[in-house]
Amino acid sequence: MKPLADHDNSPRKLINRKSELELIETALSALIGRKNILSTPIVDFFGIAGIGKTRILQEIANMCLVSGLLCIKLDENQTHLDGRKNISSISRTILQQANKLKSKTSRSPSAKKSDVQAQAVEAVKTLLENRPVVILLDSIDASNDTLVNWIEETLGDLMQYNNLFVVLTSKQRIVFENDWSIIRKLTPFQLRPLNRDDSRSYIDSLDCTISSDTRDVIFQWTRGHPFAMETMAKAIVQHRFDIERSEDQQQLITIIIEEVIDKKVLARVDPSQLEWCKACLLLLSMPRRFKVTIMEGLFENFGSPAITKVPRKLEYIGLLKRLSENTDVLYWDRQKAGYTIDESIRNIFLIYQQLHHHSLFIAIHQHLADRNKFLATEVTGLDSVGYLREYLYHAAQSYDVQALKAILQPTLQQIQNISSDATQRFCEEFTQDKELQEILGMHRENVYAFIRDHSTHRE
Repeated sequence: MKPLADHDNSPRKLINRKSELELIETALSALIGRKNILSTPIVDFFGIAGIGKTRILQEIANMCLVSGLLCIKLDENQTHLDGRKNISSISRTILQQANKLKSKTSRSPSAKKSDVQAQAVEAVKTLLENRPVVILLDSIDASNDTLVNWIEETLGDLMQYNNLFVVLTSKQRIVFENDWSIIRKLTPFQLRPLNRDDSRSYIDSLDCTISSDTRDVIFQWTRGHPFAMETMAKAIVQHRFDIERSEDQQQLITIIIEEVIDKKVLARVDPSQLEWCKACLLLLSMPRRFKVTIMEGLFENFGSPAITKVPRKLEYIGLLKRLSENTDVLYWDRQKAGYTIDESIRNIFLIYQQLHHHSLFIAIHQHLADRNKFLATEVTGLDSVGYLREYLYHAAQSYDVQALKAILQPTLQQIQNISSDATQRFCEEFTQDKELQEILGMHRENVYAFIRDHSTHRE
């Protein structure tokens, strides 16, 4: 865990965080001017491990330093509750920082109270009576009700002042449930991976000697995940990897798995659950979306020794809950109408499977292609379109060029035979599905011809 300071290895310039910076700058300007009431007094930047949450807090801390704003900041090691830490220790840290800031502002200390939590609140209030204050709390566990409730209660005591700005970071979105006045002041802001162009700029800020082709490969492997890109770029430079050599590719993806998955995504997983979690994620990263029936087929046909067979189908729901709570990268996606793993993390697992276990990679995709094709016949109407699209995706991953060409046209015809609405939905979804377009390669032109033909007929 890097401290909230600007002396780490992160780039000094934030890439593709314009909206985040505008929100922060607006809040800090309101604090400095003391003329406008903060429209977003509490912000929760949430997203998966390594997405750049701590980097944003570093930027805010630096902005406070430059602007002369008082800033109280707690990093992950200070906010994480485990067997050695409790709310009192967090309060004590806040109290210590607040007292240091009070001494710098030449204010006399407030009357002491026996409860360290109350002392911390009173110390911050003393600061707020005379100066704006920014509080930064990194890596809040949104599933820890004790911690979240304490934050909500503490902010309820402090938000009577209009010169307080609080920024939280978390893997999952923080939800306050008890105090409506605090609930409406919380602005959730999900951090997303960088797009292709911004990823190239980010990699260039890490090392400008990395070639254009290599930058493209880094994006292809990481899907714009900042820490994964940084890890991959450093490994390529330090080990002088040739990304065209299969041996170097295998070593490179192994390093990424160790640094990004083991040390970041699974950092808080109990050691006894680590092998199980990793094996499950590796397998469940093969489909882009899945429901219990697909999960069951994967576990039964391709489950590693680390994955215990589940005797009853209903128990898979419990496994999904365990995985979600342990990793923060598995969730139900309404748009996809299924469970999915975060795109960047999923892609890292895919690359690992493809490079280290290629035969298994092909076999699983063939299984998923067959399964989605079958499920498309089990449902009616528009629901079948989603299964047929996934059928094309997995077929493109596992069949050669000629085999794919042979199944493409019949599949498009099958979609067209469902209904005009089904064809329209497929056309709209395919146009937005960059991953499927990339996997289809030269065959995507056949699909676009199908889309143009459909549009002509509609007119």
